[in-house]
Amino acid sequence: MNRPETSSTRQRVRWTSVLTTQLHGRMSARLRWRADSTGRPLPKLRSKRYMARAMTAKSDRKSEYEALVAGRHNNPFAVLGPQTEAEGRVVRTLQPHAAKVELVDAAGAPIANMKKIHAGGLFEAPLPPRKRHYALRITDGSGLSYVIEDPYRFPSALGEMDLYLLGEGSDRYIYKKLGAHLRQLQGVAGTRFAVWAPNASRVSVIGDFNGWDGRQHVMRLHPGNGIWEIFIPAVGNGTL
Repeated sequence: MNRPETSSTRQRVRWTSVLTTQLHGRMSARLRWRADSTGRPLPKLRSKRYMARAMTAKSDRKSEYEALVAGRHNNPFAVLGPQTEAEGRVVRTLQPHAAKVELVDAAGAPIANMKKIHAGGLFEAPLPPRKRHYALRITDGSGLSYVIEDPYRFPSALGEMDLYLLGEGSDRYIYKKLGAHLRQLQGVAGTRFAVWAPNASRVSVIGDFNGWDGRQHVMRLHPGNGIWEIFIPAVGNGTL
């Protein structure tokens, strides 16, 4: 007579299956999480190749951080602002002169304290799911606090047709696209800066608003046509 299968029996079968597969050397990084009858995940076994890739990615990320802090990174939009990582979404910001940085919502309510991940002023914090709009509360060394919009959370202010015509050299209204132009993006007032510099390795916007620090407000490169651009919130007429 067959005995009825119980939850403990099913649990032992699953454990046995996982261990048998491991002993036969057929484990791979594709093995997904499983859960026993209590809902706890079984250990995720990772291959040596997976671990090697993870170590390489960590090393590459450290190199990118060093380049950002030194002012040598030519694609800060790939590192700063909202980013999707394997562990979830995060926000990074470079604030070399800040003693503390907080992630806040549109009403100024705190979301998270940002962790300083590099001595040069690079901060990071997790971004909650479905949260799109956020701002940064900066506290400097004197204790003065102020809230700013993160320029690296905004998309490109130039459309595909703009970039196509600029790259082709046939845009009749190039004076409306390049240079500095006041505009609103996602309901936020500021200035869009754009310049054609195909041979440049990095282009920054500097002024009183960032202490004339070229490490901040590094522009986005459109490699197809050599256009660099960035939208900087709260910068308007008369700003130096």
